[in-house]
Amino acid sequence: MRLRRHRGYILKVSAIPIDPIKHKPLNLFVLILIAAFVFFGRAVYAEPGGAPNAVEAPEVNKKLAPKLDELVKSALRIEREDEGIAFVPLGDQSFSSDTEILFVRTRGTRVEMIATGKISAEQTINGQRMLLVQIDRESIVKYPHVGDLAVAMSEPMSAASSDKKGSSNFMRPEPPPEKDETKKPGYLDLTLGLSKGKLVTTTSTNSLRYPTNGAKEPAPYQFTSLHFAYYTDYFPLGIEYDSHGGTYPTSTYSGTLVTTNSSVSELSLYYPFGKLWNCLRFAPHLGILNNSFVTDNTDESLLSSVYSGFGLGLKLNVELVDGTWKPTEGAHRWFALQRFFFEFNYFPLLSVTDGSATNPSSRGQSSGSTAMEYKLGTTLLFYFDFIPFLKRWVLEGGYSVQSYNLKFTGTPVQPSDVSLGGSAIPAGSTATEKENYFYIFFGVRLDDPLYLFLYRGKK
Repeated sequence: MRLRRHRGYILKVSAIPIDPIKHKPLNLFVLILIAAFVFFGRAVYAEPGGAPNAVEAPEVNKKLAPKLDELVKSALRIEREDEGIAFVPLGDQSFSSDTEILFVRTRGTRVEMIATGKISAEQTINGQRMLLVQIDRESIVKYPHVGDLAVAMSEPMSAASSDKKGSSNFMRPEPPPEKDETKKPGYLDLTLGLSKGKLVTTTSTNSLRYPTNGAKEPAPYQFTSLHFAYYTDYFPLGIEYDSHGGTYPTSTYSGTLVTTNSSVSELSLYYPFGKLWNCLRFAPHLGILNNSFVTDNTDESLLSSVYSGFGLGLKLNVELVDGTWKPTEGAHRWFALQRFFFEFNYFPLLSVTDGSATNPSSRGQSSGSTAMEYKLGTTLLFYFDFIPFLKRWVLEGGYSVQSYNLKFTGTPVQPSDVSLGGSAIPAGSTATEKENYFYIFFGVRLDDPLYLFLYRGKK
């Protein structure tokens, strides 16, 4: 951009590299018309020792106004822009794949040439034909936004030529660089939160005076939680990791307070299907469950245990907006309800190991133990445009229930006080444990890092 003095005016001229030789006389006329309008319509008068003030050129604008109306009517208009790609509704027209595009911005009777671009692909989105125009970053004077005009620098192809699939000018639909609207958009979640709930244990040895592991029913707890999720644009796969844990307020049957630490974590691999009815998405998955309960207690009333399970499940999402939602330009909304979801997990393969260094007591070998879980939750998205880089944030809350059906065979390992008259652990015992809790997460949601590295890095 440079300032040029002409008859007492300083003219603001935007320099955009355009090769006129490649275009037809009609388009040269359009370029000359736009340049003339910029020359006479954006005159800026420089006051001595002061800031420049805009000056209208009404007589010129009057003459060019009808031509400007024709330009606005014939030009295409940007519907949305995402990461350097302008999405332009195509209508019934067709253009060759190497067509150059001039981006124009109008302000009343003024017009500015703000950037150039090139058609990269044609795509049908929600039944509407769209041109995907790659914006030339080196040509940008002002960044094109929604509502700006896109002027093709060659005439539309005739219906006959566009129907000829063998024609070199026929632009076949190409895989777009942007996300497929039917796929789950790629993103990375890093969140922290709290979980609050209660653990209830029922054992088949309740008839005994001192039930085995009968003290494993602590008071309500509040633990720190961690959630990680990653879905990629390039593969229909996603991975999620959840964990919560902390110190339980536990005591033995004699009322002695003991230190007990618990940690529960899940790792799941999802395969999300495409949307049904533009909102419903099924995501079957495989999962690994780990549950560690370690106590300082030394008798059979409270045992240390580690559960490890492998299973499968299904997640049902009702998605109201995409996972990478952001408000449209000019919208005053900075948050959106993204989804409701229900998830069910079943772990038919569950191993249970009792005992610790301080208390090797064990109920025997686990045989036929299973676990089950279901979750119900909702997710909100926030978009803060004034925050650099970390613009999108996520808030998720829900309710979860985990239940364990434990069965033991073999010879139990008795506690050390049995020889002194303490209670023994019976063989073939069973138990059920149920943990229900509410949880809430808050953190940042980033665009798919693999997409940013492989695609945006090439721009």
